[in-house]
Amino acid sequence: MFNEKIKKIRASFKTVKASSSPLGKTLLFLSVAIFVIMLIIDPCMAKQNDVLPSQAMAAIAKSISKDLPASYNIEKVGDGYTVENRTHNLKMSFSHEEIRFCKANTDDSWAFTLTGIGYDVLERPPSAEIKMLGNRIEFRRGASLTECYLNTPLGLEQGFILDRRPDNSAGDSHARLELTLQGSLDAVLQNDRTLAFKNSTGQTVTRYAGIYVFDADNKPLPARLEMRNDKLILLFDDSRARYPVTVVPWIQQAKLTAIAAARR
Repeated sequence: MFNEKIKKIRASFKTVKASSSPLGKTLLFLSVAIFVIMLIIDPCMAKQNDVLPSQAMAAIAKSISKDLPASYNIEKVGDGYTVENRTHNLKMSFSHEEIRFCKANTDDSWAFTLTGIGYDVLERPPSAEIKMLGNRIEFRRGASLTECYLNTPLGLEQGFILDRRPDNSAGDSHARLELTLQGSLDAVLQNDRTLAFKNSTGQTVTRYAGIYVFDADNKPLPARLEMRNDKLILLFDDSRARYPVTVVPWIQQAKLTAIAAARR
């Protein structure tokens, strides 16, 4: 079992490593190898999963996704879809109107809707056709944009796949995705890569972090987060990118230890 998992992880790194510098390749592989070995030998030794590079988290999520228990699978309920992530104490619902997150056993919740895509001038994205398979759900928005979610022990991986460059008649260097937020939690930008959701006591209960953007050649693109009132903006420099471009942030519990993950 150990060898099989290592082979899957190594295979998932082939495209990532091809575009990395020699030092980046080494650090990326070592960080994942250490994390996996620590979990297998002694879960108590593993640190929080935020020590992993974003590229490593995406690769691990992809490699383990097909082997996860059915509890990670998304279910259709009425006109929408729902799933629970016990590792991160989150209940999530998906609909055409919004993606909503509820903190288990509390009244804390927050939601967002993709409301804009483009550059300085944003266009509203097309309405979505929803496709669900196991622990993955996709919102296919027209012919060139897919919004997707993957439920894993590392958290909920969000993804935006842009098959072609948005209209950029002004020649701006940074593309933008706009998410409109709402809910009972306060959204506080901690840095240009981490958004914290805080409850009424100021405690961070959930975070939106680890944004990683890459192009068709698996080349990482500079990216950051911005807040403008109730709008969360995902910016990335696509001036030298070859499309399609993939944008991958993560929704996670504020603090997650390997012990918690192992118990689930």
